[in-house]
Amino acid sequence: SSSLLLPGLATRARMQDAGKPKRASVASHGAQSSAQTAMSYRYKAQQSVAFDYMSWRNDMTRRDVLRQVIKKRATDARGCMTLPVSIGFFVLYALVLRLHEDITNVFLLESAVTLSLEESLAEVETIDDVWTWLHGSFVDQFFIQEDMYGDPLPPEDWSRVLIYNQVQGSVVITLSRDIAAPTDWAADIPEPYDNFTAQMLEENEGFVPDRTYSTGRRLNFMRPELINHLPSNAPGLTRQYEYTLYPSWPVEDIRKRLKFLEARNWLDQDTNQISIQTLLLNAELGRPRLEQVLIVLSLSRGGGIYYRISMESLFLETFPKPIFVSAGADLLWVLMLIGNTFSIINRLWKATLEQEIVAHIKNLARLLEWMIILGGWLNVAGFIVLNMRLMGEVKLRLEDLLSAGQEQAQEAAATLLLAADDMIFVMGYFRVFFAWYNLVLMFRFFLAFRAQPRLAVVTNTLQATSVDLLHFLIVFLPTFIAYVISGNLLFGRRLEEFSTLQASVGTCFRVVVENEFEWEILSQEHFFTTAVWVWSLLLLVVLIMLNMVLAIILDIYNEVRQRVDSADSVFLFLAQMGKRIWHMRKWVQDEEIDAILAEMDGTCTITREELQEMMPHMTPTQAAMLFGASRNHMAFQLKQEMHRATFLKIAASIKLSVDKVNDAILDLETASQKATLDAQVAAGSRAVHTEETKDGYATHGSGGVSSSNISTKRGAAIRPCRLTGTSRPFPGMPKAPGGFLPPLLPPHQASNEVPDRNAKDRPAWLRDLDNALDKQTQGMAAIQNQLQELQWMWHITQQWSRLDDPQNCAPVASMVAAPVSEEYRPREAKNGYHIL
Repeated sequence: SSSLLLPGLATRARMQDAGKPKRASVASHGAQSSAQTAMSYRYKAQQSVAFDYMSWRNDMTRRDVLRQVIKKRATDARGCMTLPVSIGFFVLYALVLRLHEDITNVFLLESAVTLSLEESLAEVETIDDVWTWLHGSFVDQFFIQEDMYGDPLPPEDWSRVLIYNQVQGSVVITLSRDIAAPTDWAADIPEPYDNFTAQMLEENEGFVPDRTYSTGRRLNFMRPELINHLPSNAPGLTRQYEYTLYPSWPVEDIRKRLKFLEARNWLDQDTNQISIQTLLLNAELGRPRLEQVLIVLSLSRGGGIYYRISMESLFLETFPKPIFVSAGADLLWVLMLIGNTFSIINRLWKATLEQEIVAHIKNLARLLEWMIILGGWLNVAGFIVLNMRLMGEVKLRLEDLLSAGQEQAQEAAATLLLAADDMIFVMGYFRVFFAWYNLVLMFRFFLAFRAQPRLAVVTNTLQATSVDLLHFLIVFLPTFIAYVISGNLLFGRRLEEFSTLQASVGTCFRVVVENEFEWEILSQEHFFTTAVWVWSLLLLVVLIMLNMVLAIILDIYNEVRQRVDSADSVFLFLAQMGKRIWHMRKWVQDEEIDAILAEMDGTCTITREELQEMMPHMTPTQAAMLFGASRNHMAFQLKQEMHRATFLKIAASIKLSVDKVNDAILDLETASQKATLDAQVAAGSRAVHTEETKDGYATHGSGGVSSSNISTKRGAAIRPCRLTGTSRPFPGMPKAPGGFLPPLLPPHQASNEVPDRNAKDRPAWLRDLDNALDKQTQGMAAIQNQLQELQWMWHITQQWSRLDDPQNCAPVASMVAAPVSEEYRPREAKNGYHIL
C-alpha cells in the first residue's frame, strides 16, 4: 500500500527542488551532475511505483501512457499495412518471372542436350580428337537422316536432335586464329580434283576472314576464372573464319566437306578457338521455343583442349497457357507498380511543400523505394523490348526461313542467326537484372519489418552488429587472404581448384563454410605442409573466428530482444485488426481518442468507466484492448527499469524519500508537543509528570517546567496518525482501504492497530493533538473543495473560448451562473469531464 503515496511524494519533492534558487556560482559541475542523477532516479522511482500498481489493474491507467499506446498503435498499424503490400508485390513479381522464364522446362531441355554433348566431348584432347569428334559424334547428333531402325527419314524430319529438337537454318563453325598467324596456312590438295573438290577450292569457304564478325559479345568458355589465361577470340587480336553446314544437305556431302577442311589443315597450332553455333526448334515442351546451342573448344598453349557448352532459350510466345493466369499476374503487378509510383510521388510532393525535400532525399528508405520503382519500370520496358520487338523479329525471320526455297534458305538462315544473337544479347543482361531486382525487393521487407517490434528484432540486430562486424572483417580479411595465397602457392600447380587466385578464394571459402575438402588429393605431394595448412585454417578461421561472429550476433540479439515487448506479436496484431474490422461501424478512431485525452488537463489517471462515459459509443472490446495494451506497456517499461544496474539505485531513492517523510513527521510531532506544553505552562496548569508513552515519546513537566525540558528521541519508532473517513493518496487513485493513509515506516516498526480515541488512559496532550488534526483535516477538505470549484470554472472558461458561434455561449454562461449543487460537489476528487 505504500506504493500509492510514493508517486505523490516524489512529485512534491521534485517540485520543491525545482522551486529552489540556483547557485551556479557556488555549486560545482560535479554537484550539479549528482543532483541531476538523483533527480532522474527519483523520477524513475516514482514512475516505477506507479506502473507497478497500475499494471495489475485492468480498469485504470495513466493518461500519458494511454496516449503513447494510441500513437504507437497508429504508427504500427500504418507500418504493418505496408507489409502485405510488399509481400504481394514480391510474390506477384516472382510469379511473373516463374511463368515467363519457364525454368523447369528449360532445364529439362538444356540438361538433356548438354549431357549428350559432354559425353562425346569428354575424350577430346588433341586436334586429331577434334576431327574425330566432328566426323563422328557431331555429325551423328546434329545431322540425323535415318531413324533408329536405319530407315531413311523424309527431308522435313532431318536433323532432329534427341527426337524432339530440330536444327533450324544452319550450323556455323567459327575458327579463331591469332592476328599475327599467317593467312595462307591452307595445305594444297594434289591433283587431279573431282568435281566436288574443285567446287570447294573455288569457293574457298572457311579460309577467308569473316568481315561480319560481331564485336558485341564475348564468348565464355571453360571455368570463368580461367578465361583470362586461355587463348582469346577478342576482336582486334584474332581473325575469324566461318564455315556453314546446312541440315538440308545429305549427310554424305557434310562428311566430305569436313574431310576437305581436314585435308587443308583448317585446324593447326595457331588455332585459338573453335565455336559451333546452331538453333534448335522445340514445340513439344511447353511454349514453342528456339534453343541456341553454342559449343566452344579452346586450345590451350600449355596443351589440352577445354570445352564449354552454352544454351539459351528464345520463346516464340509471350504468355504461357493458360494465358489469363500469366496475363492477369502481369496486369496486377503493373497496377501495384503504378500505385506505388503515385504513392512515392505524392510523398515527394508533400516533402517539397513542407520544405523537407533534403531530408526526404537523404532518407535511405526513400532511396530504396525510388530504386524499386525505377527498377520496376525498367522491367516493364525490358518486357516490351524483348517480347514485342526482338521476339517479333525472330518470329518473322523464322517464318521467312520455313517459307523460303532452296536458294533463299541460306540467306534466311543467316538473318535468323543474327536476329537470335541480338535477342540473346539483350535477354542475357535482362535476365541478370531480373535476378538482382528480385534481391532488391528482399530489402523492402526489412523496411516493412521495422514497423512490427517482434519482426524488427532481426533487422535491428543486423543494424546493431554492422559496426562490430566491420571491425571483425578488418581482422578476418588479412587472415583469410593469407590462406588464399598460400593455398594457391601450395596446390595451384596441380589442382584446378587452386590454379588461380579467384579459384583459390572460392575453394578456401568452401572449406571455411562447408568444412569439406579432399584430403587425399591435397596431401599427395607434401603431407606435413598440407596438414599444417589445413589444421591451422580449421582452428584459426573455422573454430575461432567464425564462432566469434556467432557470439557477436547472438550477444547483440539478446540485448535487442530484451528491449522488445513480448506482447507485441504479429498474431496479436492480426487478432486486433480482425476485431477492428468486426466492430468497424462503432470503432472510435485513434485520433479522436487522442484529441479527447489531450484536453483532459490536470488529470493524470483515467478509468475505463470514465473513458466510456466520455465516449458512450465506444465498444467494450475497444476499451478492453486499449487498457490491456496500456497495462502491458507499463509492465514492460517497469521491467526495463527494474534491471540489475538501476534496481538498487531506485530502491535507495525510495528509501531516502521515505526517510525524509519520517523526519518531517517527527519534526511536526515535536513542534506540536512543544506548543501544547507551552500553552499548559502559560495557563498555570498542573504539573505534568514524566511518562514514557507507548509511541516512544518522553514528556517532562512540572509546575514551572518550560518547553525546553522536552526531549524527544530522534529516530524513535513513531506510530503514524490515522485519519477517519475516506481519503485518496493523490487525485485519480482509488480510496485507501480502511479510511486511513498507509504507514510511512518500515513494516517491523509500523503497527496496524487503530488506537481508541475515547480511551481514558490517553494523555490530554494526545487528545488535543487529535482535535487539532481533525480541524486540519476539515480545513484541507474545504481547500480541496475550493480547488475543485476553481478547476470547474477554469474548464467552463476553456470550453467558452472554443465556441465560435455566440449563440452557443448561452448554455455555457448559464452553467457558469448556476450554483453548483451538492451532487456535483463530492468530497473526493473528480475531473471536469464527469461534471460536464
